[in-house]
Amino acid sequence: MKLPEFIFLSSKEFKGFDLILKTREPYEVFRAFKFENGTDLENFVKKYNLLNDCIIMDDYYILIAYIGDIAGVNSNYLPLLGHNVALSTKHTFAEIKQFYNEERIKGNETRLKKYRAR
Repeated sequence: MKLPEFIFLSSKEFKGFDLILKTREPYEVFRAFKFENGTDLENFVKKYNLLNDCIIMDDYYILIAYIGDIAGVNSNYLPLLGHNVALSTKHTFAEIKQFYNEERIKGNETRLKKYRAR
C-alpha cells in the first residue's frame, strides 16, 4: 500500500490546529494558522519573517508554515523563521496548498467563514 504524499496529524495534544506531515523524506511537518482578519495574519508574517516562506490560502486568512521535520518539531509548534526554511521545503508549497484546499476548505466553506477574506 502506498501512502498519500501528505496526511493530517491529529491527537489530543494538537487539538485546535491542523498539522500536516509529508510522508516522504525528509518527513516535513507544517502547521495551519487561522486568523480572523488580515492585520493579524500580516503581523504574524512579519514577526516570523515568512513573507516568501509560507503558504497563504487564497481567499482565506489561513497560513501554512513549516515547523520542522518529524525528528524535531518546535515544542510550541511555532514556525521556523523564514530564512531557516530550506529551498527544498519551499518546492512543496504548491502541493501542500492544493492538499489543504481539497481536504480542509472544499466542502467546509461555511465552517471556515470567519477566516474568509472579506
